[in-house]
Amino acid sequence: ASDVYKRQLQRQIFKMKEIEGYESSEIMKITGCTAESLRQNLSRARRKIREDFIKLTAIRAKRKDLLTL
Repeated sequence: ASDVYKRQLQRQIFKMKEIEGYESSEIMKITGCTAESLRQNLSRARRKIREDFIKLTAIRAKRKDLLTL
């Protein structure tokens, strides 16, 4: 599968699990994922969110430092 498809699947699974409140068994039925695939995709989605959050906070900290000069 392409990287774009993988990212979209991770996004979809994360949204269903963490935001919409679906149970893992429901997500597996809807997406056709296995339990292991679901776990891996959730883990990757969470890691991506964590990395993006760290980048954004670093950018904001730099901007704040520039504004106080």
